[in-house]
Amino acid sequence: MQDAAVEAARRLQQLQDVLEKFDEFGAEKRTVQREAILRKAFQVISCYGTYSTSCWELLYANHEKIRSACRHSLQRGSAAEQYAACRVLQVVSVALGADEDDWNESLSFLSRTVDATQRAVAVRMAALRTRTTSVLV
Repeated sequence: MQDAAVEAARRLQQLQDVLEKFDEFGAEKRTVQREAILRKAFQVISCYGTYSTSCWELLYANHEKIRSACRHSLQRGSAAEQYAACRVLQVVSVALGADEDDWNESLSFLSRTVDATQRAVAVRMAALRTRTTSVLV
């Protein structure tokens, strides 16, 4: 039983560590570093985002920060960073679950990403998949 409590605390701490990196996300100048943060966020949120009520509450409390960081990446990042940002938005949509109309409305900027012809095809498809996931979940 004690091992389960230690594991739950470790998962919550990993989620907190990743979410703290979003505080200064826009100040990071290197696209490779921002992409690494997004990839780690995708991994941790997909594994631990709904692990417990405290993890979900932490994710819910920081969802605006995540959205603004991903929007920053979609506007200024490389194609790989933009793809990673779409993946993070997608997994947050799933983790937050149903009845999150405000979250769905806040992702309306993804429509411009899908329509932009200068974006890589993989990014446009990821944006479309993310938008669809946020609507259907």
